[in-house]
Amino acid sequence: MKELETIIKELLDQLPHGSIYVQLISCNVVGVRLIELPKEIHGHLWLDLSKLHDPPREMIYIIELNRTDTIDQCLITIGHKLCHIFESYQNATPQILPHYIAKLFYAYYGGRSIPDGWADWLEAFEAFCDMFARRWLNYRNNRAETTELLNLLLERKEILFGRALK
Repeated sequence: MKELETIIKELLDQLPHGSIYVQLISCNVVGVRLIELPKEIHGHLWLDLSKLHDPPREMIYIIELNRTDTIDQCLITIGHKLCHIFESYQNATPQILPHYIAKLFYAYYGGRSIPDGWADWLEAFEAFCDMFARRWLNYRNNRAETTELLNLLLERKEILFGRALK
């Protein structure tokens, strides 16, 4: 488990100091919204692909949360989706991304070789994203600020806080 904690710390250290809004915007998250999703799906990332054609070719995200989930589940989902954004080549430094994926496999599988099955990779990465989410919430003042964001979201259903979308 120590290896995974080291990886999470490296990722958290990439986030800028400041509010959760500053952290999310630094990862190209421009908003959060509540939507209708099947009960077993807690959220997903909405991606604005139009920005890929214009310099600087950024991926722009909105985190979408299941409107029927509890505040506690939504807290985890936001951190979990942030971890998936680190998976993107746009938002993790070229040095840390391959390094942390390799270390993740090593830590999760105890030094065994990378499994052939995609399901094993997905299970490992989803578990890692859940771990990251819990650590991110306890990092700085993230839990309190994210709870405030979610309370606002309950009233508005959508909050856009980043760069304007086309």
